[in-house]
Amino acid sequence: MARNTRFNLFTLGTAAFVVAIAVAAGQARSQSLDVGLTGDLKRGDLGGTLELHGLPVFTQPSGISGGWGVAARAETDGDVWVGGGFVLDVPLSDAAFVEASFMPGFYHPGDTELGGNLQFRSLVGVGWRVSPAGAVILSLDHMSNAGLEDFNPGTETVALRYRMEF
Repeated sequence: MARNTRFNLFTLGTAAFVVAIAVAAGQARSQSLDVGLTGDLKRGDLGGTLELHGLPVFTQPSGISGGWGVAARAETDGDVWVGGGFVLDVPLSDAAFVEASFMPGFYHPGDTELGGNLQFRSLVGVGWRVSPAGAVILSLDHMSNAGLEDFNPGTETVALRYRMEF
């Protein structure tokens, strides 16, 4: 089977997996859906990202909240990552907030080898509410295999996302 055919089948399978997670989480009254554009800081590759965050599992009186989420990222060079983990939101004001997350996930290399399929993504972002149900978020993430493999170059990505809360 040709590389492009394998990649297309993998991409189709990944998309079906993400949609299945989104539908299952949607039935559990999901909290927000983020869509955005990404740029790899080392290689300059562009891509897209999709995140689905569930309702908070805890909320502090200060407004800090945390819950579970799933995310996917695909880049123009064929790299694809799908993961899930914990998301934390910290309000700075009525409009501004900080987001942090940690998500282990499955990585399929296109042109960028990161040393194995298990990759851990840590993310920090600053967001601004632009409407009662919408926000714009600028985030920076780091992904690596945490030293589980001998080869571990890691990668950093910046993203601009739009969040829709429902």
